[in-house]
Amino acid sequence: MPDRSSIGYVRVEADGDVFRGALLVVDDRGIPLDFRYTDPVSPTKLERVLYGEALDVYIQEDVILGSLIEAVEEKPDIWVCEDRRVLIPLVRMSKSLSASIDSTSRAPLDTPGATAPLPEENTFLVQTDLMGPPYRVTVEKAEVLDRVVSLLVNLSSTMELLEPFNRISKAVEALD
Repeated sequence: MPDRSSIGYVRVEADGDVFRGALLVVDDRGIPLDFRYTDPVSPTKLERVLYGEALDVYIQEDVILGSLIEAVEEKPDIWVCEDRRVLIPLVRMSKSLSASIDSTSRAPLDTPGATAPLPEENTFLVQTDLMGPPYRVTVEKAEVLDRVVSLLVNLSSTMELLEPFNRISKAVEALD
């Protein structure tokens, strides 16, 4: 039996003065392998004064993302996030192949695996199946694009790539 691929989904978000994060690692069928989340983080007035403009970045990257990546036991073949601002810290902390992925409403490209550059640096349209619209994929360095595309095409043949982000949201809501 061939090796199974896995993909890790990361969500870090702020809602007013409350920050939280979660990650979900699934196999190539979308079956959960690992789930981690943080309790809500609310900085105090004193922390806001002491950290200033750096507070939001510190909480989202060092406190939330760092603790999630450190806690996960099932290391995926690729990490994905929806927020491109999370990509560079995700690459740095996970030391793994990572990408930001988002849906588009563009016309499909020619074939699965086809790519087209977009104006944003290291951002591409990536076609993962025959019929659907391409995804907007951002990578840290263009040199990893081929590996990212290969994994995304493989994974999309057995699961809906963005659907686990919805599961993360629902799981976090269920915790409240």
